[in-house]
Amino acid sequence: MPYKTKKPEKLLETMKDLRLTLLSTHPSMITEPIEVLCFCGKVYKTTAGEILSLHRKSCGCRFRENRIATKHGDGRRGLVIPEHRAWRNMKGRCTPGGDYWNRGIRVCKRWFNSYKNFLEDVGRRPSARHSLDRINNDGNYEPGNTRWAVRSIQNRNSRRNHLVTWKGRTQCITDWNHELGYRIEGRLKAGWPLSIVMTHRPHPVKRTRWWKLEASKGEVTWQIPTKK
Repeated sequence: MPYKTKKPEKLLETMKDLRLTLLSTHPSMITEPIEVLCFCGKVYKTTAGEILSLHRKSCGCRFRENRIATKHGDGRRGLVIPEHRAWRNMKGRCTPGGDYWNRGIRVCKRWFNSYKNFLEDVGRRPSARHSLDRINNDGNYEPGNTRWAVRSIQNRNSRRNHLVTWKGRTQCITDWNHELGYRIEGRLKAGWPLSIVMTHRPHPVKRTRWWKLEASKGEVTWQIPTKK
């Protein structure tokens, strides 16, 4: 059974603070629908429970006003755009308590105090798969060291990667595997010389089927083939 509403004065006091006017009679239950006149002049239906809990402060005009009133002026239809969210997260990681604060990574002054300058230097995010990435992992967020990159490129740029230098070129193991056509991490872990790891392609392994499945007279039997 729904709870009864609190004192009528409590509901009317809350509506007065929100600049709302009750058009219907005072409800006996908090789930009973009521008609309310919003301060903007629109009439909408709600319940006493939503008003008392402040879940419905208006007909929706307050919510739209709060979303449209952006200080940077770059909001699209009042929504928080990904570039501005990335700028805020970037500053949060480089302030005291952030992930990069103890590593000494900072945001340059040109970007820290101006979202407009950040957007001019970095540009719009190319797609939803892109996020901010620092070219030099130990460098700051500054022009020339920050870009939009997809997750696969950022993983290759991680400081946890094992880099291998061969003939003047330095790449992570994943890139070397794609270029050589075989995996080299097992050889490196076994302590092979780098010249052999990078030049000797592994021989193809001939797989022998030691168990042969035969079907005869509707019955499946397992047989071990004899070696020739």
